[in-house]
Amino acid sequence: MAIFWQDNIYGQVGNTAASHTTQVEAQVTYEISPFHVITSGLVANYDRIISDIFGSHPGVGAGFYVQDEITPLQSLKLTAGIRYDWQRIWKEIFASPAASSPSQLNPKIGLVFSPSPTTTLRTSYGEGFRYPSMSELFTSVNTGLSQITIVPNDSLKPERSVVI
Repeated sequence: MAIFWQDNIYGQVGNTAASHTTQVEAQVTYEISPFHVITSGLVANYDRIISDIFGSHPGVGAGFYVQDEITPLQSLKLTAGIRYDWQRIWKEIFASPAASSPSQLNPKIGLVFSPSPTTTLRTSYGEGFRYPSMSELFTSVNTGLSQITIVPNDSLKPERSVVI
């Protein structure tokens, strides 16, 4: 996928950006029985941006996941899974990668109990990971319309979350 963007201020072309993204994803679901299903998959991406406000940066990422869903009783469903995510963005094209290649192993577990046709109780726990976007890391803009200057921060760390 390719996206091109430019702003026009007072009839003149200002900032421009072109981003190119290639992503592949595969998922497999295996039904061991009607009461036991395993799902696994992977996702990989390559991103490249060329812009006067973000700079020129390539990046790659990958993730792998597996989930096991068991229904021991008609009223009870248990789900457990794990996902591994990894991301790397280069500060410049053909340069060394950013200081680190953050990754995280993200577990999740869930339970659904339906004691009656009109009542369902759910509980879950999961962890998440999100790497900063290229625009969050590298935006550098002085609009000239105000005294606001946006500076890059390539030291941003990934967001890590816990959901209960």
